[in-house]
Amino acid sequence: MVFFKAAAAAALVFALEAQTITPEERTKAVAELERTEKLLLSALDGVSEGDAANKPSPEKWSVLECVEHLALTERGIFAMMQASLKSPEASEADRAKTKGKTEMLARFMPDRSRRAAAPVEVAPKGMFKTLAEAKAAFVSARKATIEYVTKTDEPLHSHVSKHFAFGELDAYQWFALMAGHVERHRKQVNEVKAGL
Repeated sequence: MVFFKAAAAAALVFALEAQTITPEERTKAVAELERTEKLLLSALDGVSEGDAANKPSPEKWSVLECVEHLALTERGIFAMMQASLKSPEASEADRAKTKGKTEMLARFMPDRSRRAAAPVEVAPKGMFKTLAEAKAAFVSARKATIEYVTKTDEPLHSHVSKHFAFGELDAYQWFALMAGHVERHRKQVNEVKAGL
């Protein structure tokens, strides 16, 4: 009887460990989050406060609005993931819907040939008066994201939330989305700069 209890406990520990991210996943996520942050900050080098506020046309975002959107999105996704991790684990059916999406997000998110309107919650609202303020807010939010990914032992693959365009994503996949999202808008920043 003791043997069966020990075996059951070992199986439970293995099942719980299997739901956490692997060391390779952790390394890859941190590297992508750091890489895309550096890409954005490099794109912002030399942009004056005056140029940052200039819109290439009435319907397009300024550099300042792009960075505000990134700061809002980074904070919003992080908060949503924290709430998701407090909810019950997703069903096997919902987890199955996330299969292959990490790779798809890495390909799709940086691609600006397909456009999508930002949800109203993360659309620019003029909350930052300067590019320096917006950049600091983004850097602070990204720092919190990276610190979390570096240390977490949460079962990220076991918690699923629905994205408005991509459907079910597990909590780990939201980090892939966050990295690609910054790369996507870094390209937009470069487009805006080219038009100034």
